[in-house]
Amino acid sequence: IIANDFGEGGAQAVARATRQAIQLFETHAATYAPHCGFSYRDAYVYAQNEQQTEELKKMFQASLQAGAQVAYTEQLPIPDSFDKAIVYPRNAQVHPATYVHALAKA
Repeated sequence: IIANDFGEGGAQAVARATRQAIQLFETHAATYAPHCGFSYRDAYVYAQNEQQTEELKKMFQASLQAGAQVAYTEQLPIPDSFDKAIVYPRNAQVHPATYVHALAKA
């Protein structure tokens, strides 16, 4: 949990920087790399036992306090069993080699 190492202000800065980075990926993909496969994807973190569930609850609360978008979810996009899961919506996904190659050519 970032706040444990860098404090609440540091965690908020990371959440803000992450949102800005995703916006930058979208802008660069549209401008320089339209064929890099940019898309928004949800990111999931899940727990499969009691110890992991406790850590997940801490992660969820810390994410909320830092200003990150996060929610509990009842389903995963993979066929795996879990006790509890959270989702971070709208993360950026690109084909990294295509994206970096296009940026290098720009």
